[in-house]
Amino acid sequence: MWPGALTVHGAGNVEDMISDDAWVPPAPPPFLADLGEAGDEAAPRCGGAARRHFLLEEGWTFVNHGAFGSPLARAFEASSRWRRHAELQPLRFIDRELFPYLVKVTKLMAAHVRADPRDLVLLPNATSALNAVIQSVPLGKEDVVLFFDCTYASVKVCKCAYVR
Repeated sequence: MWPGALTVHGAGNVEDMISDDAWVPPAPPPFLADLGEAGDEAAPRCGGAARRHFLLEEGWTFVNHGAFGSPLARAFEASSRWRRHAELQPLRFIDRELFPYLVKVTKLMAAHVRADPRDLVLLPNATSALNAVIQSVPLGKEDVVLFFDCTYASVKVCKCAYVR
C-alpha cells in the first residue's frame, strides 16, 4: 500500500452501532470547530430577534420558512463544509466517515424526541417523510381519506397518487 491509499472496508454495521449503548460516536470534525456544537448558543426568540440567524436578504420579512424559507446561516455553512469535505476524498467519506456520523445524529435526535433510535429514520425533507408515512398506511378500496383544504400541498399530491 502506498500513503494515502484507501481500501473499501467500511466503518461498521449501522444497526450494530445504533443498538449498542456503549458505542462511542466520532468527535466533531475539525473543519466545523469554529461553528460550535448544536445548542451552544441560546435559542433566539421568534420574530425579529431570530432574523440575524438566517440567510435572508435585508429588507425582506419572510413569513413561511417551512415552504421556501431561508436556511439558518450556521447550518448552511456547516452543510457547505461537509460537502467540500466529502468531495476532497469521496471514498474515505462514504466508506469510513458518513455512517458513524449519521448514527451519531440519529442517536442525538432520538434522545431529543425521546424515541428509540432504531425507530427513527432520517429523510431528506418533509415531502419524503410524508410520502413514506402515507404509503405505509394500509388502505382498502372502501376506506375514506379526509384532509383539510389547507393541508400541506405534498400531502394532497401523495394522497391523490396513493388512493387512485
